[in-house]
Amino acid sequence: MSGMSGRWNGVSIVLVILLAGVLLFLSGCTSGTGNIPANNSAVSQNNQSGLANPASVKCIQDGGNLTILRDDLGEYGVCTFSNGAKCEEWAYFRGECSPDKPNYCAEDKDCACGVHISTGECFVGSKGFVNVDKQCPDYCTGIAGNFETQCVSHQCKLVKKNNTEDAGFCGTSTNGPCSDDSGCIIGGCSGQVCQSKSEPPVVTTCEYKSCYDKIGYGVSCRCVDNECRWVMKQGPGE
Repeated sequence: MSGMSGRWNGVSIVLVILLAGVLLFLSGCTSGTGNIPANNSAVSQNNQSGLANPASVKCIQDGGNLTILRDDLGEYGVCTFSNGAKCEEWAYFRGECSPDKPNYCAEDKDCACGVHISTGECFVGSKGFVNVDKQCPDYCTGIAGNFETQCVSHQCKLVKKNNTEDAGFCGTSTNGPCSDDSGCIIGGCSGQVCQSKSEPPVVTTCEYKSCYDKIGYGVSCRCVDNECRWVMKQGPGE
């Protein structure tokens, strides 16, 4: 009996060793497939979130055709509409660009400032929608000539020239219609826009600059040749 017991003890030891080996093998397989390499973490997070780009979604839902392009800063989306208008997808999402007033650009030469080809209002945007034969000088260049049209973050914008930091008053005029001075009002978040009462409010950034000081620079919003413009005051009574 003692011999039989010794043999069973030997078998038990062998079984324990084999079982331990199997467990170690299974443990190695599990850890090998369960751990995600660090350099794939971003991909994993994107796959797990499953969130769509809301700007891209809005473009497509509104009937636009989305194209993904690449520049030095990376990829970006362009939404193209049935009338040929284009908007950078996030500019469209924020309401800063529309099929009626597109301002998409890839470089400065894609932009123009003048009047809108359909509405006749002062407009800076994609050059195909701008009539440059009819100018809005105070709007496009500023009363002191210190603005220029540039492509900024794939949007056509009026920006201050680099060499005109002290060029004077930098407010803008829409050249909107008027019959007398009472038809003109001061608009913009910082009071830098001279526009017609008949025009919709001009949306601007709420960023005050010293060159918006109409009193200090002696200008007033008036009706000149049936257009609302910033003009130099003629005397202290104005």
